[in-house]
Amino acid sequence: MTLFSLNRTVSVLLSLICGVSIAYSATWVTSPSHRVMRTEQSPGKTVLWDPASKTITLYGAKNEFVAFQIVFGDAAKGVDVITETLTGPSGATLKKPVCFHEHYMNHPAISQLQKGKWPADVLQFEAKRKKLGAPREYPVQMVPHGATKYGFPFDVKEGANEVVFCEIFVPEDATSGKYKSTIKAGSQTLKVNLEVWDFALPSVSHFPQFVYVGPETIAYSFGKGPGEIKNMMPIFDSYFQMAHNHRISLMEFIEYGVDYMSAPDRKFMDYYTGEAFKGPFGAGFGYELLPLAGDISSWNTLLKEKGWLNRAFDSLGDEPGSKEAYQHVINKGAESKKESGGQVRRMITEQFVPSKPDWPHLDTEVDIFCSGSVAPSTIPDIEKKGNVVWTYNGGHAGTALTDVPGPGLRTHPIAGFVSGARAWYFWEGVYVVDKHNKWKKERRNIRNNPKKYLTDVWHVSLNFDEATKPWKNGKLYPKDWALRLNGDGLLFYPGKDVGIDGPIACFRVKNLRQGSQDFEYLYLLEKMGKAKEAREIVLPLLGLLTDKNAESLDGQSAKKRFDYEKDAIKWDEARIKLGTLLNKIGDKKLRAKIKPYNQYPNPVGHPDFYNGKRY
Repeated sequence: MTLFSLNRTVSVLLSLICGVSIAYSATWVTSPSHRVMRTEQSPGKTVLWDPASKTITLYGAKNEFVAFQIVFGDAAKGVDVITETLTGPSGATLKKPVCFHEHYMNHPAISQLQKGKWPADVLQFEAKRKKLGAPREYPVQMVPHGATKYGFPFDVKEGANEVVFCEIFVPEDATSGKYKSTIKAGSQTLKVNLEVWDFALPSVSHFPQFVYVGPETIAYSFGKGPGEIKNMMPIFDSYFQMAHNHRISLMEFIEYGVDYMSAPDRKFMDYYTGEAFKGPFGAGFGYELLPLAGDISSWNTLLKEKGWLNRAFDSLGDEPGSKEAYQHVINKGAESKKESGGQVRRMITEQFVPSKPDWPHLDTEVDIFCSGSVAPSTIPDIEKKGNVVWTYNGGHAGTALTDVPGPGLRTHPIAGFVSGARAWYFWEGVYVVDKHNKWKKERRNIRNNPKKYLTDVWHVSLNFDEATKPWKNGKLYPKDWALRLNGDGLLFYPGKDVGIDGPIACFRVKNLRQGSQDFEYLYLLEKMGKAKEAREIVLPLLGLLTDKNAESLDGQSAKKRFDYEKDAIKWDEARIKLGTLLNKIGDKKLRAKIKPYNQYPNPVGHPDFYNGKRY
């Protein structure tokens, strides 16, 4: 008998013998931010799920994706999930939920930063796993109906949960009110009740989430070299469409000028105007950030004509690590300012305070400091100096890895609202070749033979692993000292492995969108003069670590990190409270006050926009 079966048997016996009410259901529903382990059992009744009536209760704004997960715990073969159209007031309808089978991956090792240091939330998740006696298998990719592998129907093994992620898009023109439907989940029939609130989320994200991608890495994902991009434009474009529908700005640094941006085999211009995006979310709305590089002077006319100076920024480099590198950034920043006539803001992935006392301060030629090493409490003072702060990778809260609690990436927008950080940047979104841990000569060969160097990202969780890097005397870099990260730099998985000509989203992407939608609730409340009430609702989700001089397990000062709430249901409870406040205000009053309703933010802090404020 498995531990899962034993626990269930004990629960049932206690209920019968002692009259103790212990909720257990082989099929149950949970938060979209709950990363379900193989042996977890139903927590019982929540704001989303009533096991007695088998009812799913949902709330959502217009122009929002409303999501939930169905967990299957009983052994079964050929399980499928069939959804139906939702019907609402006066015959109004919503399209049926779209469902994805979550593909679990084995994680042989937990993510580590170096010897004796691990991301704090990785250790917290590992402690939960041990307590449950669960294998180190976690849901990663979201496989749709129609996939030839890992999709539907699927089998459920004894003692090993299988999970289906479901989402409903509520259009902006939907009728407010209560909608109902049913879902055939294996042998169970579940009821769905969705209340559509009387307000819509903006189609512009006021906390932009910028994820870098090189076009060549998309080509690598499909075993092709960069020269073949022009022949795979539908696949190339599908990555950008998927990212946009998840409120992510997927982009490269545009360093080849306006002609490159407008080329038929790139279409970048259409991503910024919004012409390329057809929905369901944000049709016609472009990206909130425009990264530039190279000769900035070639952009001056276009940026002014399009009104994009509140989106554009020049990247001055990545993580300068010496006094000389700091001086190089200063020199490059001065040149950039000259080229743009002082119009384009300049960004560096580095903290605001110099790493060493004798290094020059970068604020003389840098406007945007993108780093997770800036204490949130210092951001208001940094803004008073005319600079702005973005967060980077692990940021101020959740780590962007596959072995952390479910709300991990949902945390960044909320942390940004509380701290004043204006955007989140992730270093790579399609890291399918571990090029940073290869010989230099191998890195040169990747472009010519990508298939040879591809990581099997559907089975190998450690896609960034210094333990595979050549070291000395013919040996590899020691595992104990290595930087080893599960899912790092990888948010969009190659669909070719499951018969899909495009990307497959992952659990983290879904929760990044959840957080971005959460931020829009906060933005609307702030615009209506209710920022204080909004903060009081979300602050408990971001409890600061204890001693201001203590270090978190990832080696950073505790005052720079939020020890976020790991219970996913509490995130949903907070969202419902925010939505209830906005529903009382109503769409008419919101639009009368907020004009234009889809005003683009000012993440770069350009002084000519909104007096330099974020929006």
